[in-house]
Amino acid sequence: HILISIDEPDEPLSQLEYKKQVTTFISHLLKAFDEENTFPAYVWMFTVNEPPIGTKNCHSPYLKKTTDHPCNDVLKDIFKASSFPPRVQLLDNTDISLPGKDQLIDDTFAAIALRIFVTVGKGVKMRRDA
Repeated sequence: HILISIDEPDEPLSQLEYKKQVTTFISHLLKAFDEENTFPAYVWMFTVNEPPIGTKNCHSPYLKKTTDHPCNDVLKDIFKASSFPPRVQLLDNTDISLPGKDQLIDDTFAAIALRIFVTVGKGVKMRRDA
């Protein structure tokens, strides 16, 4: 499994530029770790775990605004209309992220780690059973 977590980039990007860079990055990974020669070849992209309020990233929205971080709106859009193979998935953690609650950040990371453990375990079992 390849796990990707891209939180706030150093330089602010528009939503379109963020989409372009994430798509290009995943395409490069798929070429570098092709399904035929790489075991296991699953790619998991995590949602951004940053508060949406006050972010300078994913500015100039072209997507409808939501309460999510604007980069997560882009990620959800990419995977909704994705041309990626089924082995590339979004690991959406927006349901357990608590932006601005620093005292709960360790609990959030622990829950995300548990999700990763379960996800990878299911993938390994599926591969072994095949």
